Amino acid sequence: MRWRIQQHKEGRSVATYTKNGCRCAHKVELIAAALTHLLAGSCIIDGELTACDEYGLPNFRALHFHNGCTERCVWAFDFPYLDDLREHPLSYRKRRPRSWC
Repeated sequence: MRWRIQQHKEGRSVATYTKNGCRCAHKVELIAAALTHLLAGSCIIDGELTACDEYGLPNFRALHFHNGCTERCVWAFDFPYLDDLREHPLSYRKRRPRSWC
């Protein structure tokens, strides 16, 4: 099971939403806190929330069954908004985050 989420950053404020538009910040508090330190002033990160195993690899089953795995990560696959880079193609938007991580 995967949880599709979007994280919206504006300045030091971060909001997290499910694919249905419901807020779900309580599931990703540490990730949202880390996003406040990104060099991008504003962005939208489209990705999937998952639990990670002891090697940092995704474990979708752990997330679904809450088996005690507390490490969570977001596997980002698009940045539909990144300091207003919407006019650029997806290939450019995928490369751009490397400069501000």
